[in-house]
Amino acid sequence: MVKKEIFSQIKDGDQVCVVEKAPFSFFYNSYFHPGRDYSVRAEFNLEDERMKDKCEGLKILR
Repeated sequence: MVKKEIFSQIKDGDQVCVVEKAPFSFFYNSYFHPGRDYSVRAEFNLEDERMKDKCEGLKILR
């Protein structure tokens, strides 16, 4: 369920916003990746400007 090309962009300490992965976006949470330390916020696919607002400045990963 976790796409390696997206997961490889997440570094320890990152705060990222994962988009377009519902309902499986929770699999990107560091809880499921022992030894990793980062935070994930999930959003649905929205138009670019609205997505930037919803992700509140976090690194957006699709």
